[in-house]
Amino acid sequence: MVEVPRRRLISNVLCFLVFLFPSDLLISSANGCGGNLTAPSGGPVTSPNYPGNYGNNETCDWLITVPTASRIRLTFDSFNLQNGSDFLAVYDGGNVSASQLQSLTGSQTVNPITSTSNVMFLRFTSDGSGTAQGFQFSYTNTTAVPVPTTAPGCGGILTAPPGGTVTSPNYPDVYNNGENCNWLITAPEGSRIRLTFDSFDVEYGYDVLNIYDVANAAASLLRSLTGSLSVSPIISASNVMFLRFTSDYSGTAQGFQFSFTTNFTICGGNLMAASGGPFTSPNYPGHYGNNETCEWLITVPTGSRLRLTFDSFDVQNGFDFLNIYDGANVRASLLRSLTGSRSVSPIVSTSNVMFLRFTSDGSVTAQGFQFFTSNISLCGGNLTAASGGPVTSPNYPGDYYNDETCEWLITAPEGSRIRLTFDSFEVQNHYDFLTIYDGANVRASLLRRLTGSQSISPIVSTSNVMFLRFTSDGSVTAQGFQFFTSNISLCGGNLTAASGGPVTSPNYPGDYHNDETCEWLITAPEGSRIRLTFDSFEVENHHDSLNIYDGANVRASLLRSLTGSLSVSPIVSTSNVMFLRFTSDGSVTAQGFQFFTSNISLCGGNLTAASGGPVTSPNYPGDYYNDETCEWLITAPEGSRIRLTFDSFEVQNRYDFLTIYDGANVRASLFRSLTGSRSVSPIVSTSNVMFLRFTSDGSVTAQGFQFFTSNISLCGGNLTAASGGPVTSPNYPGDYYNDETCEWLITAPEGSRIRLTFDSFEVQNRYDFLTIYDGANVRASLFRR
Repeated sequence: MVEVPRRRLISNVLCFLVFLFPSDLLISSANGCGGNLTAPSGGPVTSPNYPGNYGNNETCDWLITVPTASRIRLTFDSFNLQNGSDFLAVYDGGNVSASQLQSLTGSQTVNPITSTSNVMFLRFTSDGSGTAQGFQFSYTNTTAVPVPTTAPGCGGILTAPPGGTVTSPNYPDVYNNGENCNWLITAPEGSRIRLTFDSFDVEYGYDVLNIYDVANAAASLLRSLTGSLSVSPIISASNVMFLRFTSDYSGTAQGFQFSFTTNFTICGGNLMAASGGPFTSPNYPGHYGNNETCEWLITVPTGSRLRLTFDSFDVQNGFDFLNIYDGANVRASLLRSLTGSRSVSPIVSTSNVMFLRFTSDGSVTAQGFQFFTSNISLCGGNLTAASGGPVTSPNYPGDYYNDETCEWLITAPEGSRIRLTFDSFEVQNHYDFLTIYDGANVRASLLRRLTGSQSISPIVSTSNVMFLRFTSDGSVTAQGFQFFTSNISLCGGNLTAASGGPVTSPNYPGDYHNDETCEWLITAPEGSRIRLTFDSFEVENHHDSLNIYDGANVRASLLRSLTGSLSVSPIVSTSNVMFLRFTSDGSVTAQGFQFFTSNISLCGGNLTAASGGPVTSPNYPGDYYNDETCEWLITAPEGSRIRLTFDSFEVQNRYDFLTIYDGANVRASLFRSLTGSRSVSPIVSTSNVMFLRFTSDGSVTAQGFQFFTSNISLCGGNLTAASGGPVTSPNYPGDYYNDETCEWLITAPEGSRIRLTFDSFEVQNRYDFLTIYDGANVRASLFRR
């Protein structure tokens, strides 16, 4: 393609072009309907069948041409069409692609219509229903007005600088009909031209000021102004601007006045953030111009970020935009696309480069914007927990910025954990987040994801590494957060019961932390048991718990699972090993717990009745423990029996039991099963062996019991009547025992009889009996009962 020289282009803009179209492009539906017409003058030209009515479904095209440098003027004698359905359209060129001068319908008086060049195209169409008389017009050619170089008021060749003022002809009086004024304004290469209008008032829809931006090898239309307007400044994209004002041959108005200049700064440029600003849209605080394109490239030192702070922002909503990119050009990520009138929160880049582009369209303008730049440190970094802090969101205690991404890696010495303690936390709820991971990166387990405004309990890692990521979106911001870091020892460990304690939850008596997992393994010497005694217990109910296992790990039997706020009875193992695990979730915390450990002897054992006692429940006269199982085997010499005498008995009724068997184990006959609080009568075995088992469940406990043991002779026996006695019930003159069975066989010499003489007799009526048989056994005749 051959480039057209600028001077030749200008001359082409200033002259009128003739467009010739072949006749076979004309459409005709009837004889005398349409055609190619030439001047100097012609007519009359009529609608089909004029002065009779035209027909339905007519389409008639006329192409009128006159000599070059002339214009065409149509004068109508009459005009009457079916209103709103049939039309005569008049175009300012060689076909329907040209500008439409008028579209006529109905019955009206039509003012003369003049082209701007030597070619005019007309198309008449009627629909399939009503018709009318139609129209008749004549056409003549008139001489085109050349572009004067110094003609006052109507056109000319102008330069800027120095600039000046331009008016419509005869301003401030009304301009004339049939005006055609052309202005060519030029400025030095690299400059642009700005038009500022003082007033604008022309006949709406008929008189027009067209403004062209002459750039490269083409002229683009910047604005087409008609009517009574307030006109925003109009700025060219190049150093050449062309204006054409045309008026028709009917109404006129006052016209217009504008000034032109090139003495203004071209918007955009390369900036350093440290320079600060202010930076503004063109002509700020006045309105920016139409068709603006301004670009800024802003840089700060490596390792810093850019912050834009806006004083004001007001552009045409949905049509004019300031786009902000997170990099060196429009291929970078878009941070924000701003339009309309709004308050703009500070905007921060993620690197040391930012690119801005402002564009306005060809219509409404507004005041624009003003912003300042600054460089800020990159948020996030590598920290040690011992450094303490504070660690804050960007700009704290001011609001953080939109589109933030801050990452912190916090480490502590091996064998330690990291604790975060928050002073404040306020971010946009559901949109901005501080995410905390229990490890070195985002692939680690999630500890917490924080958003909104909240009070945050301390957060503790399970190892010596923690990773945090803060992200904000592109809209609302808030004050952010401040937290401190510290090293804390790992909770849990290996203990001996003899060490005593106290053993506490983390941070006791302060609240423990979220997401805790603490494990203790407690041991005692062989042959001993472990007792836990709690001073206090308060954890989040149903969510945080202390589990206590009767062995070396979680596979052992569960003794207790504690949660909520409790008074905890002593807990005793059945062996010399106990395992505890405390876990807390990610929400509410509480004060926690404190307990002490001790060794206690194993309850139960092998006893002799002669040892006497006392024999007690564990911890007597204190309350026994939950989940107890104590077993005693008591023996007496052959030929003796065992008697248990109780001082006290109080256990949880129907849940804790002392079971007494009349033999060496639980397969022997059941003597008694004792529960509740009661007075217990002496219990006597029927042989020289007795077995006892005490069991308590996992809930309420009580004082327990104390008893003594003794040997007693077996009651009954083989007697001779001559021995005389006395023969007594067991323990006489004391009360006999429960569950007694005593048998005596008394003999006398052959030929004699036996007489029993009673000093006293008192047994429980109808329940306890002395039965006397008249013979050697119970098969003999019954004497007395």
